[in-house]
Amino acid sequence: MAQRDALRLSVVVCTYSRSRELESLLRSLANQERLPDEVVIVDSSADDRTESLVRKRSPSDGLDLVYVRSARGLTFQRNVGIDHARGDIVIFLDDDMSLDPGCLRTLAARFDSDVDHSIGGVTGYDRQNMGRPFPSAVRLAKKLGMIDCDLLGGKVDSAGIFISLQHYHPNRQSCRVDFLPGCFMAFRQEVLEEFRPPLKIKQYGGEDKYFSSAVRRKWELEVLPDALCVHRPGRGHVRPSGFSLGFSIVTIHLTILQDVISGGNDRSSARLRLYFAFTSMIDLLYDVLSLGTRPFDPEPALRAMARHSSVLLASMLARVTP
Repeated sequence: MAQRDALRLSVVVCTYSRSRELESLLRSLANQERLPDEVVIVDSSADDRTESLVRKRSPSDGLDLVYVRSARGLTFQRNVGIDHARGDIVIFLDDDMSLDPGCLRTLAARFDSDVDHSIGGVTGYDRQNMGRPFPSAVRLAKKLGMIDCDLLGGKVDSAGIFISLQHYHPNRQSCRVDFLPGCFMAFRQEVLEEFRPPLKIKQYGGEDKYFSSAVRRKWELEVLPDALCVHRPGRGHVRPSGFSLGFSIVTIHLTILQDVISGGNDRSSARLRLYFAFTSMIDLLYDVLSLGTRPFDPEPALRAMARHSSVLLASMLARVTP
């Protein structure tokens, strides 16, 4: 029988017009060996299908649902969720996540065992999307000295280059990482009293890295290999266009570059620009060489060009922005 422990868990789900995916996630939460103490659903949908779904759910599944209407915007909705969450641990989940039955039990046990409160945030192991090999472009960039940290998923180098958590492997000696994925990240309430998702980053695209890497400056972050989950973007998955995503990412790198350049480290800012130029060139070259062997998808090429141009713009703005 599912149980609740002394440590209170609040799940916050920010959703927009994806009632089908949300219903699947709620079934996953109701099937947990360790139930959450509350599930705060922050809904920015234009219709009432999500609200109707929440209102009609039976309390017999053991979930305490809190429904909140909100203006649209991922970071804004997350802040609304924090304001309504009453738990000791706040767990942000995308509405298209699915958790294995023991996931929340493993998560709660990790926070319980951290007696000195050095762990500020954790995430689970996405058994479908993590453990992937590094792309050739990233491996070559490391060999050429463009990346100065270990080539391990979840690391950030001194110039602000994020090594994707898709390349995190569960057989690593250390579970410590430098940032967490927005689809599943859990923080102590005391962390969120000091750090908040940044409202200046208004749309999807790297806001999770910016926020969690800021938390990492004071607290430890971990991947829990035994907290198994799967992120399955649904048919209604709303992603910005290639250029919009690149422009969102520029906000993060602008902040990083401002820190780097204000510290007088022009070499790091130059290396960041070089890395994005190099990986963008490789992405575009791969698309060109793949013509005739597979349908051409302009989205990766647009995203690569957007990242490149956005970071170049950020580096120029950082030199003139106080």
